[in-house]
Amino acid sequence: MDASTVTQLAEREAEWVRAGGTVYVAVGAVKDGVTQPIPAGKCERLATFDGIDGAFAMERTDHGVSLSYVLGGRASFYRVSPGVFGFLDIPQVPSPTVIATAAFAERTGIATSDQVRLVEWLSPSTASLPSSPLTVRIADTSAIGDEYDGAVLVPNALAEDADLCFVRTAATTFASVGAFLPQYLSHDGDPAIVSSRLFASEYDEDYSTAFLERLTRWMWIGGGLFIGFIWMLLQWFRRSHVAIYSTFGMGVSSRAILQFSEWARIALVGAAAGWALGITIALASGARVDQALAQVSYHAALTTLLSSLVVAVVGFRPAGSLLDDLKDR
Repeated sequence: MDASTVTQLAEREAEWVRAGGTVYVAVGAVKDGVTQPIPAGKCERLATFDGIDGAFAMERTDHGVSLSYVLGGRASFYRVSPGVFGFLDIPQVPSPTVIATAAFAERTGIATSDQVRLVEWLSPSTASLPSSPLTVRIADTSAIGDEYDGAVLVPNALAEDADLCFVRTAATTFASVGAFLPQYLSHDGDPAIVSSRLFASEYDEDYSTAFLERLTRWMWIGGGLFIGFIWMLLQWFRRSHVAIYSTFGMGVSSRAILQFSEWARIALVGAAAGWALGITIALASGARVDQALAQVSYHAALTTLLSSLVVAVVGFRPAGSLLDDLKDR
């Protein structure tokens, strides 16, 4: 059961990450009614910092682009820094590249590794000459926002300033990076405005806290105490045997060793059978293989340890003689 719970948490967290849950978007501060720029070079260097998985700068344009052979299929056009390759997990090629979003690729029929030329529309009726051949790379851009689906990203060395900076962090460093970014990306002393990509979205669960506070993580306590209780009942029904041992001079330590040796054989077989059964149930309930192995092994080990501790306590308890046992009857 715990393996299934952990798997569900891991899947929800993975979905949150894919949707941009660990992504920050930085824009320049507004000063005298004017939005300040973002330092493109500093944004690009963020990808080399510990705790940051990727970063790139973006520059908006006021015009669209189209493929040279589909002049009517215009799309929004953004210039981005080379860090976009690592951010979107796109293999980089030495030739000039254009990154097409999934919607643009579907609409135009282009595919990864195609060679295309772009035409920039400087006005509704004025187009530039076709660009040099560009190698197509198709990317899932959901992590930076649905508003970019259908657009075209062209990586190049941006000028000194950019309009946006996208930063993807590790889940464990999300809060600390968020506190660091405004001042780091400041312009002329004005801190940048930094917000989470999924701010006020449906993904509002704290997965680390949910993992630590899940009730199923303590199932091994109930299991260990239950097995220990069964052992205690068994020893109570066998108290006459223990009394005989005590009558003929068997000490507490010797009796404890005898009982623990008996328990060890049962525990080894029981733990192996319980582990196999637990793996089977976990996999049948939809747990991932790695989570099933990790969580079932964790619970099996701690259950065995706790029940063994109960067995040891029972083994070292004082025992009466055969005469004492007869008096009890």
